[in-house]
Amino acid sequence: MNKKMLVTLGVTGLMLVNVGFSFATSPNVIEKSKNVDYSVSQEYYDSIDKTIVEDGKKYELQDVQRKDNLKTESKNFETTEEKIIDASNKSSAISYFDESKNIEDDGFKGTISRDDSSIELTPADSYREEYKVFLQRKYNNVSSNELNNIPKELKENGLTYYLVNPVWDVTETEEVDGSQVPVKYSGTMKYEGKNTRTIVTSYIAKVRYTGTLEKQVKDTTTFTAKYKEVESVKPETKKEENKVVPQAVVGTTGILCVCGIVLLNSKNVKIYNLIDGEYKLVKKAHISEGKMFVDLTPYNYQSRSYKIIISKSLYKKIRGKTVKFKYFDKQYNYNIQNREFEVLV
Repeated sequence: MNKKMLVTLGVTGLMLVNVGFSFATSPNVIEKSKNVDYSVSQEYYDSIDKTIVEDGKKYELQDVQRKDNLKTESKNFETTEEKIIDASNKSSAISYFDESKNIEDDGFKGTISRDDSSIELTPADSYREEYKVFLQRKYNNVSSNELNNIPKELKENGLTYYLVNPVWDVTETEEVDGSQVPVKYSGTMKYEGKNTRTIVTSYIAKVRYTGTLEKQVKDTTTFTAKYKEVESVKPETKKEENKVVPQAVVGTTGILCVCGIVLLNSKNVKIYNLIDGEYKLVKKAHISEGKMFVDLTPYNYQSRSYKIIISKSLYKKIRGKTVKFKYFDKQYNYNIQNREFEVLV
């Protein structure tokens, strides 16, 4: 190996060491927090900037933490409960019901209380019973104890009463032929009838419960985005490439430029991004059989649609093999079957 070649390799090695050192420096990290309405939280998450610039420094998104904040909603709740009981008065019926109830309704929870004043009783089961009823009429100072002028039946309040037991008392007498003869009577006429009544054996008791229920709902979402400082990479332009050629023939400076050309030419992958409806070249990368890896993480705003074009010589070497594509903290595997293909991240 001649001296010129040794010098070239030595300078190239020096350049690679310097590049590695600069990226090894621990970057600064900043955090940005934003509180948004929960209804638009997903839209906001999708819109979080992947790169930002502050104080002239470029930062790359590393992680997003999300916290949903809750609020309490409440509503009035009312319900009734029914039971079959044998109590016939409200004061006794109320004891058949619990004083309170724990309720869950459509996510709302709470305790509702019994309203004692709302108790209602309705007959549930009953039967008809027939029973006797009685009536009596008084007759005073009548001249005869015969029943000719006494009604044998009476109607009162829709019921018919029948004379069953006339009772006479002598109230006045006269002496006739030495004997006391009754001349005045008082009578008590006893009548008997039949009536029917309903005997209730059980009741439907109904009571109302009222109260307030509450539930926790998502109100807002707090996003905390963590950014890491990254070194800006100047875009390559044809103008700079053209300037390199004339300088490559003079001294040590020429050797450095030749090394730059060698490194540039070693990039055997072109990466295009779909911007405003067309694919535009955004960077170049190098793939080898020992390094099947490409970083697609952008330095500025780009879409998630990429088009990859690999060189013919590289395609022959890696066809059928898998290349890993990195996009922020995610990785995607792609099996190489064509020189040109699209990747959606």
